[in-house]
Amino acid sequence: MTADVRDDDRRIQLGNSAIMVIRAAAATLSAVAIIAFQSEFLGFFHPLLAGDQLLWPAIYYGYWTLTVCFTVAVLVTDPAVRRQSLPVLLVCLLMIALTFIHPLDWMAKNLVVAMMLLICVTVLILGSAPLLLLRLSAAVTTLSAVICCLDILFDDGLTNTAGRAAGLAVNPNDAAAGLFIGAAATWWAVPKRWRVPFLLLNGAAIFFTLSRSTLLAALVVVCGVGALSMWQMMRNGDRPRLDGAPSGRTILVALGLLIWGSVALSTNDRFVIAATDSFGGLRGALSAFEDASRSVQTAMQALTVQRKSAATSEGAPQAAHVDAQIDAIGKVSENEGEKNSVSARALFMWRAFITYGSGPFFGRGLAAAHEIAPHNTFLLFAVAFGHVGWLMPFAFIGLTFYRVRNAGQLPLGLATTAVLMTGNDILFPSFIVAIAVGIAGNISRQSAAKVCHYSLAALRGVVIAGSICFIIGCSAVIVGFDRYMTARLGDGVIAINQSSGPVFAAPIPRPGYGGILRLAEVASQHSTGRPLFLLEDGKVLSDAQAPDAAAMALKNGQYLIWRRKTLLFSTSDNSDPRVNGRAYEIRTPISIHPLILLVLSAILIWCLVVVSRLRDAPAE
Repeated sequence: MTADVRDDDRRIQLGNSAIMVIRAAAATLSAVAIIAFQSEFLGFFHPLLAGDQLLWPAIYYGYWTLTVCFTVAVLVTDPAVRRQSLPVLLVCLLMIALTFIHPLDWMAKNLVVAMMLLICVTVLILGSAPLLLLRLSAAVTTLSAVICCLDILFDDGLTNTAGRAAGLAVNPNDAAAGLFIGAAATWWAVPKRWRVPFLLLNGAAIFFTLSRSTLLAALVVVCGVGALSMWQMMRNGDRPRLDGAPSGRTILVALGLLIWGSVALSTNDRFVIAATDSFGGLRGALSAFEDASRSVQTAMQALTVQRKSAATSEGAPQAAHVDAQIDAIGKVSENEGEKNSVSARALFMWRAFITYGSGPFFGRGLAAAHEIAPHNTFLLFAVAFGHVGWLMPFAFIGLTFYRVRNAGQLPLGLATTAVLMTGNDILFPSFIVAIAVGIAGNISRQSAAKVCHYSLAALRGVVIAGSICFIIGCSAVIVGFDRYMTARLGDGVIAINQSSGPVFAAPIPRPGYGGILRLAEVASQHSTGRPLFLLEDGKVLSDAQAPDAAAMALKNGQYLIWRRKTLLFSTSDNSDPRVNGRAYEIRTPISIHPLILLVLSAILIWCLVVVSRLRDAPAE
């Protein structure tokens, strides 16, 4: 009898130990996804990792193997998680199944991976420490916002668009969408005293990206959720009221962000230009679209006449008209982005809708749909899968509203809908992980529940390891960079319209890993620095800048750098470099960017704060 009781106790202890191991592993793997993908640490260093054909594939596929195995283990051992995550499993598996309507192209593979990532992260968070991982995701969103605020101080920082912040996402629009989704998914899990500063910081970072669609969507979501909360209070008989005067930390954060923006205006002259162009484009968007539409009609009429004359089969004239319309919109939209990006987006959506209407019934496949750049995920799936494709984004949105219990959890669904409507990059891992975190948070009913100390230790280790890996990645880039970068002046060369001499302009290519490396100060008559070499067919034409006064009168191989971004130059015989048959190159000096020192400092401080907060978290 006693032996049987001891055996039962031993089995119970082993079972409990196995469950604790599964929970700790689930928390660890979830934290790795949040740190690696949502923070853009992994995406930023992808070019560095892609060249490794031995170690990196083993790490990547090893992580995926563990993730899938422990996802299955959580589903098998935890009936509650299995029941709660059932809608996520059904929707994601249905979307994966639909990809096999067409041959499995590269975009279809991305969709499969994204849906698997959504399933795994959601299940692993539900099976470990939902609230703790939501707060870790909020901390990562905060770090991304801080890096964007640092990025806006420089006109040649991490961003690929001068004057707009982007952080580690590199693309400002992607950075804004990631901040929007991350904040919407986790803001309610942030301690109440820090919620308003958290939202202010993320709002300022989104503003610094100058992503108009995301900024407008964020304002609509904040106002809409606030109005709904007040309506619910009035319906319940409560009197709408504010929580009181803003706290000291809220006032300090708001003032600090205002001062930071003022400093950015003085240190980054392109910020003013980009902001003026960005928000000024809203006023002229309608007239620009009307002008573009007239250009489309003109081009379409010419193309239709040509193709109708070549058509011989029945129904060919109608097909020729549709093809002509699609091609005409494509030709007009090539240059429309430089005039007005809002009207250009409208043209892209128009082209996508016409492409969807022209069939076939089950669409053209994801790769073909992505190639026409619809800038709208609903249209992306409609073009890819035909009429059935409309169901996929709506089902995806449904997951973000699943188990929503109050107005505070609505922003995730609203933000996801806005991102789907204004872009077609929702399959990015940084977006998928943030959405998975939000879905898991909406599903979970845990509040400040205790977690096992193994999970806490694992989370601390992941945060520290992620920060160390980022520092190692930066060090590898710095150690391996060349002092000079050689680039060819190709199709970007244009003639400067002036009568003083044969002057041409070409953009100076950015070095790889902008923000870590930058174009060094080039020697000129006003400053000391390192020489930039202009080469013609491999022969050095000049290694010193001409005086500023000679900018419009360059000749015989002289050059001048304009605003660190553009090279003004002339050829050896003052001929046109676009047609004289010679190859022109520049050897630009490269140096370490001071921005990376600020970013590394921010990451180290963030790591210390997060680790200390995890150390103070309750554990069992």
